[in-house]
Amino acid sequence: MPLIEVTEKQYEFLKNLQNEINTQDNRATAKPYFFQVKKTDRVYGESLCQSDGHGYVDKDESQFYDEIPDKEEAGYEDMGDSEYQDRFERTEYQEIVSYDNCFFTEKACLRHIKENKHHYADEEPMQLTYLNAAWRNPEMEMMFDIISSVKFMDEAKNES
Repeated sequence: MPLIEVTEKQYEFLKNLQNEINTQDNRATAKPYFFQVKKTDRVYGESLCQSDGHGYVDKDESQFYDEIPDKEEAGYEDMGDSEYQDRFERTEYQEIVSYDNCFFTEKACLRHIKENKHHYADEEPMQLTYLNAAWRNPEMEMMFDIISSVKFMDEAKNES
């Protein structure tokens, strides 16, 4: 039987990864699969192909608002109503969903989101994880087969 030499750290990593893959919720998705971070970005402009909504852009500050903010709360109580309203231009937006990165486990995906939360929306981390199938991907199929079925020597000794 062929042997592969790995460090103790690599050995423990592979054992833990195997356990995580074999016990985690696969969300009814066939192997091989991978977790990704779901990102939603807004593109602003007029005459978008598929508008998801509209809002207002403060032309002086390039800030987007769902509704025109109250003049007093915004600190413009000295400005006339008409002048204040003219600061804002109605615009459309389209939400573009993309999926970033690739993780074997949901645990690793959630850790990544937590450690990099400044890059992601203010949603709950679980709402940002997405499980995707690596359908007809022979490399991923082989990796999943290896990781989920490899016999570790300490376990093999215990079975005999």
